Amino acid sequence: MGRIADEVKRDDVRPWANKVDGVLHELDDADRAVVLGWLRGPVGSRVISDDLADYGIIVSSDSIDRWRRAQRRGRGVQWAA
Repeated sequence: MGRIADEVKRDDVRPWANKVDGVLHELDDADRAVVLGWLRGPVGSRVISDDLADYGIIVSSDSIDRWRRAQRRGRGVQWAA
């Protein structure tokens, strides 16, 4: 087996997540739906980051970009709209 496979414990696998997933988890259903709409829409990551900052939520545009890439690949937490 490979080095990575040897080190990964199958019973300790956690779903991949990033800062955006943490923010989405903390929001109520209505706010989560709004933010998911932003994230899944054509709005740029920097704009979303600035909009969230207006509400005291700090998430970098890089984290948003990583979240979007992971979602396109089917990785990470799968959020219902």
